[in-house]
Amino acid sequence: MYSVYKNCKMYDMISDIPNINLPPQNRTVLQGNRTFFQCNAYGIPAPNISWFIQQNDNITKLDSNQDFYINTYNINGNTSVSTLSLNGMRLTQSWLVICNASNMIGEDTQAAYLTIYGK
Repeated sequence: MYSVYKNCKMYDMISDIPNINLPPQNRTVLQGNRTFFQCNAYGIPAPNISWFIQQNDNITKLDSNQDFYINTYNINGNTSVSTLSLNGMRLTQSWLVICNASNMIGEDTQAAYLTIYGK
């Protein structure tokens, strides 16, 4: 908790480190199909959610494009909900999918495995 002075009055501002309360779940997907991951996080202020993938030792931040779609929104003021949709999965795309929730107080990270199998 920290204090702010405004117009000669002190206001206490409550803050809370992000907590991922609905982490992404492991997925096994048939090659060529699509899948999604969801991540919900609570914090004050509401956390920003970012998605990453790790393949071998390489970690890459994801942004929406033709293969990935990220939809993030806020509910109840302090909870962020994010869905990562992945299209047309290929066999070479078996990854660790990482959800990171952060605000000015701190961050929380959770991960799930994505496994692709052939037809």
